Amino acid sequence: MKTHPFLLLLMAGIMPVSAVEMDLTSTSGKSISVDVLSHHEGKISFKKIGNDKVFNNFDITKFDADSQKRIKEATKDLAPPFPELELNLSVGKVRDKNTFHRTERITSKLLITNTDNNMRCPKFTAYVMHFAKDIEKKKEFVILANESFTGEIGGGGSFSRSLKEFENKYGLEGRVYTFSGASIGYKHDGYAIILMDSKDNIVTYKTTVNELEDAYEGDWTLLKELVKLKEETVLTPGFKKHKKQGRATFDGW
Repeated sequence: MKTHPFLLLLMAGIMPVSAVEMDLTSTSGKSISVDVLSHHEGKISFKKIGNDKVFNNFDITKFDADSQKRIKEATKDLAPPFPELELNLSVGKVRDKNTFHRTERITSKLLITNTDNNMRCPKFTAYVMHFAKDIEKKKEFVILANESFTGEIGGGGSFSRSLKEFENKYGLEGRVYTFSGASIGYKHDGYAIILMDSKDNIVTYKTTVNELEDAYEGDWTLLKELVKLKEETVLTPGFKKHKKQGRATFDGW
């Protein structure tokens, strides 16, 4: 299980602006050359040219009117800064046994914690997805659930939501028996939490599905396509392609 730290990735093939080099003037008339890293609600983060020290939550009113105007214009495409976040999903499973199949009822609750007491977490969209794995071939996956939530978190605060309970039916391992309407061969395997900012950049994600971890390591842009897929979509090995929505079912014996 891995949680990935903050990183802005390519969006539609274009690298988001990560910093803006500017010459600014303070209200006292002092000039300074800086790389502005972010601007949000009148606060900027920047570092002086030639110096790696970062100044966070600096009030732009400490610069003159012209500098403030140029900051607002130059940083309009910068994504808002995010604090370090902890992602957790508590999952409960109840399985009903039958001679020929299993029914698992799954509940889950999302918890996102802002670990920085001094920095607010700006607006985000959190996608929570549950996956089931083919119990015979162990290669294909199906999306059991895909829900999204929007929110903001104050410094040191948290965000929690309960997901809808859902059921999943599958045959006994190594067998393909099923009752009418029950899908065969896919057993709940894990989940993924994917966080995106207001500009649709991936902020961070966490997964308990090893194959998903391997498929998207180093290329998070694929996650932006994953969250668009609907429930019951079958994913081929590698998670990079998907089949037509819907998995194999029997209408009867």
